Amino acid sequence: MDVPSLRKQLSEISEAIQQQKMVLRDLEQRQTTVQGQLNALLDPVTRMPPEIASEIFVQCLPEGYTSVSPSQPPTIFLHVSRSWKDIALSTPALWTSLTDMAISNADQLEVFERQLTFSRNLPLSLSLGCTKALALEDAEYEEDPVLWDTLAVADLVKPHAHRVRALTLELDDFDLAFGNLRTLKVKGPGRILQPVPNVLQLLRSSPNLVEFHIGDVEFSDAAADVPAPLTLTALNHLDMSNDRYFRQDPGPMLRWLTLPALRSFSNSSAEIPVDELVSFLTRSSPPLQSLSLRQSEIFHTQRVSPNIFILMHLPDYVHSPKESNPT
Repeated sequence: MDVPSLRKQLSEISEAIQQQKMVLRDLEQRQTTVQGQLNALLDPVTRMPPEIASEIFVQCLPEGYTSVSPSQPPTIFLHVSRSWKDIALSTPALWTSLTDMAISNADQLEVFERQLTFSRNLPLSLSLGCTKALALEDAEYEEDPVLWDTLAVADLVKPHAHRVRALTLELDDFDLAFGNLRTLKVKGPGRILQPVPNVLQLLRSSPNLVEFHIGDVEFSDAAADVPAPLTLTALNHLDMSNDRYFRQDPGPMLRWLTLPALRSFSNSSAEIPVDELVSFLTRSSPPLQSLSLRQSEIFHTQRVSPNIFILMHLPDYVHSPKESNPT
């Protein structure tokens, strides 16, 4: 056979292969469609009333906050079937407790943004680590392509800040106002001294705060760190504790706070100078029902301070949790 004949046969074979590939793609597409239809008929979730299916999805959520991980609820519901995706997107309660802790790239940041949108207008509970590993192409970071960035997350949260009711946050210059916040949990980013005004500014931007938990924060008590005094009229629970090996001294912050509605005060961090503790409680004059302190200075038999007796016999603000009579 000559060369032209062979080339013609190759051309005919190639054309036949392309036709068979088109037939195969068509069959695969039809297979996917029919399989989806069969799954929909066999899937018990799709045969339920939508509100029941939505509640089942909500009950599948893990305790605490949900992440952007595609292998965990609620994000995994988007990848099971069209029906499951429709149910998940029509259930805003699935997307109201979110964390950014798993974000390590721009794609996951986009998922977090969509999750905020999926929650529609419902109140939010957020856990923001403020230490996001976002890879940048900027030449400034060529030696270390991973930049711990808070600005990208802050920009996403800002339009939704008015919906945030509960917030867990690491202090790292996260400058947002949460005017409707009820519960705030703050942890410090390690052994970095935090100026007291920074912490108080976060509280000042949350006038409706009811619970405040703060731990692993070392306060700077520099002369330059002189904030304006702050009164929070709704706050009734204050907890100062530590998970790490160092202990914060709450004194520099307490001396600027007045909490007239305080019912529960717990301090398991460094001891508070007794005079400052008495001054804080006298100034606030709160209806305390629970007081838990780490105060060896008070309770050590060899170092009993006379101020503790003043503290224990001020009936205006020290009450028994079960009785109305002062202790």
